[in-house]
Amino acid sequence: MFCNPVYDGSFADPQIIAVGNEYFAFATNGPLGNVQTLTSTDLVSWRQVGDALPSLPDWTAPGRVWAPEVAVHAADRYVMYYTTRDLASGHQCVGVAVASTPQGPYVDKSP
Repeated sequence: MFCNPVYDGSFADPQIIAVGNEYFAFATNGPLGNVQTLTSTDLVSWRQVGDALPSLPDWTAPGRVWAPEVAVHAADRYVMYYTTRDLASGHQCVGVAVASTPQGPYVDKSP
């Protein structure tokens, strides 16, 4: 049985993936970091994991990461797409980062 909200914290634009018997939720930047991350085994009780994207490429900055989405490519390959702002042009861009575990850390190797 659950009661809303299942997570009573700042967690905008969430996305959830299932990996085995565990769920991982990712959200827009906030108190937990650039890409806030939670985990659950029942979709009701959530535990804070922290920041899935702790280091950003030089062309963007903390506080400017929105709406992350993670795609599972293999058991050891997770790809995160995220919206961020290019500091030089001011344009919103889509970045991509890769990790070997669902909780990260995800690494964006763009210049």
